[in-house]
Amino acid sequence: MRKKIIQCILTGLLALGLGTAAEAGDISIRVTDPAAEVSSWRPINVQYEGTMTSENIPTSMPQVGFGENQMMGFIYFKADGRQAPPVEAPTTEAPTTQAPAREASMTEGSATAALTREEPTAEASMAATPTEPKAPRPATVHQGSRVTLTLPYGVAYMKTPTAETLDQYVDIPSMVNWEVNAIVDSPNAPALKFIEATPHSLTVEIVNYRFDAVPMLEFLFNRPNYSAVRISDMVMWPQSPADLQGTISRQEFFQQSLSVTSSLRPVPNVSEAAATTILQRFTDGDRTHPALKPGVAGLVQEGLVIGRPGNILAPADALTRAEAVTELSRFFAWNGQKAPTAFGDTADSWAKDILNSAHAHGLALGYPDRTFRPEARITREEAYDLLRRIFEMPSM
Repeated sequence: MRKKIIQCILTGLLALGLGTAAEAGDISIRVTDPAAEVSSWRPINVQYEGTMTSENIPTSMPQVGFGENQMMGFIYFKADGRQAPPVEAPTTEAPTTQAPAREASMTEGSATAALTREEPTAEASMAATPTEPKAPRPATVHQGSRVTLTLPYGVAYMKTPTAETLDQYVDIPSMVNWEVNAIVDSPNAPALKFIEATPHSLTVEIVNYRFDAVPMLEFLFNRPNYSAVRISDMVMWPQSPADLQGTISRQEFFQQSLSVTSSLRPVPNVSEAAATTILQRFTDGDRTHPALKPGVAGLVQEGLVIGRPGNILAPADALTRAEAVTELSRFFAWNGQKAPTAFGDTADSWAKDILNSAHAHGLALGYPDRTFRPEARITREEAYDLLRRIFEMPSM
């Protein structure tokens, strides 16, 4: 396990459709409900290995280490789900007549004030009847609301949630801090309905709900082989739009692939001396960045990186889309297996069989026009998306 430690900020984000953007490392919550105008989910406490934080989420955050099957504890989320009290209805105003003014004598030397008031006629008094009370405002979270939890980039459940395994990912406490939960199970209706999930997200719908209580959910991250998570150092990669522009070099992509493939095929560590020897099989292996040599050499030693024709490694050159898929496909037993033609522009590509097989297994997606553009330089954003897919494959 790598010794690097990062902070994974466990934060509930207020959002309804659009909302506050998540920072890298945030666990986000989104509530969607066409009938609700505002979403007000907020965390009331976070627990990690028995350590509780305050309701306001202090600067001392729980820390998560890189590695497999991390236990992140669990998070309680609490929403504003109470209905507002009925609004007092105003009375219907009736026509009035003005009564004669009354004189009010003040103390000596003061002015005499004329106080007047409007008094309704008898007919107006009969007509001044209250209107019906207005209905209470709808709760911000109630029956039918959908709640989506999204894990940070580089974090994935050990196994993607399903309707049958939902209780391994979310729990429904009956009471928290002496407040009764509005989300309840009943003999005739479950509290929640599974909607959809990915290796890094879960959406549920509130089915059974009672008013005059507070809706709360407990999201779990500590059930082995289910809601426990896998964490890679992808969480440290820059995610801003500016950082995702441009291309990525071959050596950088090779190094970053090591952080997402450990559960597929571990690559042994290589010493600096051994790395120098291994890379000598390429005419330009010595051009590899010194800090990246051990990682790249380990991939070469395992046959996962074989270089370009002519014993060229080209470590600093931009990576092509076909090269990226080819390198990652070598981690799988299905690499190179025959599969139907997936793209309209790969018939003459040296990687056509690899790309077809990778597409059949969900790795190579291509463009909407059914092209893959194998010799195009892969953008950093495309490379990150590709690495994320391969990282999440064991969870499927």
